[in-house]
Amino acid sequence: MRKGDTVFFNYNYEKGDMDKALAEADRVIIETFQTGYQEQAYIETQGMIAYPHDGRMMVRGSMQCPYYIKSAVSKALGYADKDVQIIQDVTGGGFGGKEAFPSILACQITVAAKKANKPVKVIFDRRGDMEFT
Repeated sequence: MRKGDTVFFNYNYEKGDMDKALAEADRVIIETFQTGYQEQAYIETQGMIAYPHDGRMMVRGSMQCPYYIKSAVSKALGYADKDVQIIQDVTGGGFGGKEAFPSILACQITVAAKKANKPVKVIFDRRGDMEFT
């Protein structure tokens, strides 16, 4: 068994009756394969800004699913939905990469913006984006 310091995602896939297939097989070879995610290399990197405004938290940036972000930020801050506004700026491409990861970034920057009571902006360069996603 291999152990790592940090595991972000672990997916296992099975189809059919695995125990039956193994029991009926002439030979069983068990190996472990690890693969990384493909990089979607959308046009602009992950980037957004969060800022408190009139008792609400505003977030704008490049994203595919603003409602995912609204839900995540509301939970992270303990705010009612009405107290969080998400503005989707022009997104030049996402291919799925601007679907889930922006929720993580939005939670990080909104917590920082709430604590500092000032705008917090993060725009990754390409390398930082690939490391983040």
